[in-house]
Amino acid sequence: MDDSYKPSDEQLAEWYKNTTYQLYKPDISLRIGQHSPNLDAFLRSKDVTSFVFITAWNPGSVRLSPNENAERQLKLFQELMDAGFHPLPGAGVPDDDSWQEEKSFLVPGMDKESGIHYAKKVEQKAIVYGEIGGEPELIFV
Repeated sequence: MDDSYKPSDEQLAEWYKNTTYQLYKPDISLRIGQHSPNLDAFLRSKDVTSFVFITAWNPGSVRLSPNENAERQLKLFQELMDAGFHPLPGAGVPDDDSWQEEKSFLVPGMDKESGIHYAKKVEQKAIVYGEIGGEPELIFV
């Protein structure tokens, strides 16, 4: 895909829904609209009931260089840590190989409003939010 191409929100929603949101340790894969008992067990082990999956990569769904993305991701990590969260590394892995994998964080215990706040701060179009017993949902910000 041409780096200057700007997909519509409808196209982005399709891509985001056709992505696996992968937590590295523990190894848990999430999909929009699909309940994950493994994630529920993990959240219970952390004594939290919700999570946000977020990235600082490619703000506004515009591709940046690997170095720019790494710098943005490190800054987001530090801000989340400073706020008392414990972000865990993962990635958004698209089914469509015309879009690159995006390094991301699963943030246990983060509520939807905080997720939206941080997404806006790092110029993202959406987050994945979920609660124990529910299905991960795509939230446009």
